[in-house]
Parts: sequence; structure tokens; C-alpha cells
Amino acid sequence: VLTDKAFELKGLQAYTWVTAYFVIISVEMAYGKHIVGPHLKFASMWGPTMYTNVISILPMVTIGLVTHEADRMHRVSLTPTALCWLTLSCVVGVAISYLGWRARSLVSATCYTVLGVANKMVTVLVNVIMWDQH
Repeated sequence: VLTDKAFELKGLQAYTWVTAYFVIISVEMAYGKHIVGPHLKFASMWGPTMYTNVISILPMVTIGLVTHEADRMHRVSLTPTALCWLTLSCVVGVAISYLGWRARSLVSATCYTVLGVANKMVTVLVNVIMWDQH
């Protein structure tokens, strides 16, 4: 903490997002285990995958409207290459969601959280190594 530049500038306020992340991830992991539990009777892992993707539609549309993304759509060039990349991005996103729910169903909430944090640490490490001046 004492070597953190943000802490030097902002004090404990620098850790607001870290605290929010900790609270949100704790609730999300416990709720995630609840979703894949036997009491909701999803026939497969496609149930939780589609459930979480569908409930994200309203917040994402709201954010898009509030930030005026619809006004910017006329400048978007939807070439065949762009559509291919968009489709690939959607397929990979659904695959990540499905595999995440599958992994969550196989391990405890704690194990899944540790796996997620380890992945985040690797991502941050790669980011620091590749782009340390951003």
C-alpha cells in the first residue's frame, strides 16, 4: 500500500473500486453457485448461460441509450469482414460464458473465485509487461 502511487495521491479513497469489486464478486460467486444448483433445474449449462446473457440485455441497452450509442450507429461500417469479426466475437463470448458456467458447476464457489482471481492476476501481469506506460 505504501508504494502505491494512487494511495499516495488519494489515500483510502484509491481503494473504492477494489472494495466494490470484492463485495460484488463475493455476492456474484455465491449467486452463481445458486444458479447452477439443482433447485433451479436447468437441463444443461445452456440454461445459466442464456439466463445471464438475457438478463444483461436491459442494462446494456440502457447504457447504450444513456451514452447516445444509437446516434453513432450511422457511422459504423458493417463490411463483410466487420460482420465476420462481430460474429466471431459473439461466438467466443458465448463459449466463454458456457465454459465458465460449466467450470462453476464442477467446483466450489471458492475454487472458482481463486481460478478467476489467478486469471485476472495473469492478465494484469501481461498488461504491465506489455504496456507499462499507459
